[in-house]
Amino acid sequence: MILADGPAGLRLQPHFKTKKDGTLLPGGEVMGDAYTPFNPNIDEKEVDNYYQYCTAIPIGWALAQSWNTELVEKAGDMVGSEMEQFHVDLWLAPALNIHRNPLCGRNFEYYSEDPYVSGKIAAAMTKGVQKHRGKGTTIKHFAVNNQEDNRYFVNAHVSERALREIYLKGFEIAVREAQPLSIMTSYMAPISSFASSFSSAFSSSFARIPTYSMVSSEIIFAIFLILSAFFPAMALICSYHVGTMWSL
Repeated sequence: MILADGPAGLRLQPHFKTKKDGTLLPGGEVMGDAYTPFNPNIDEKEVDNYYQYCTAIPIGWALAQSWNTELVEKAGDMVGSEMEQFHVDLWLAPALNIHRNPLCGRNFEYYSEDPYVSGKIAAAMTKGVQKHRGKGTTIKHFAVNNQEDNRYFVNAHVSERALREIYLKGFEIAVREAQPLSIMTSYMAPISSFASSFSSAFSSSFARIPTYSMVSSEIIFAIFLILSAFFPAMALICSYHVGTMWSL
């Protein structure tokens, strides 16, 4: 399974080199302003060069400010087309955490302070991407991931009402309306316990630490609804750390 990050379209390494036998050579990695150069001593006659450039779409909050779900779905359709072109299976987007604090370092890729707007825009983006057979979105970060400072260890205390009406509502809307192929989890420890990791359902470790875990959205939402019927204060989330459920 091939994964590509977002959020403004597919984020792929634009230039890479391989040996004639297909072995990938180090170099060419780009992350923000950081760039890893290729070995200057490479004999270009012995390698193949590959280039892959993707279309940049408007960033999340700009799309949400359009209030235009048809437009957002077209943007998702464009991303899905490029996923087919570059053989990408899952796009690690869209992100729909709440704009709780204007200082959050990733507000640019989150949609809104309004969970309804966030959910509707994420659903539209997902519908556009998943028009393409076998291609899927990864809505994130489930849930309460609303700050970047100390993001791996922050302990978020949230009331049941705020959790249901604000922080989980957008995810509920996106899942109900668009059935995203996967859900990426938050890093942090909501309500004093690290969110649960359902690795038996579906998990994937990336080539970095800490890892992400992902769970089939149909499975996690079904579990969430069933448990909520019996335990109104119960919410399930998945993450990379400890495999335990937490309750309010």
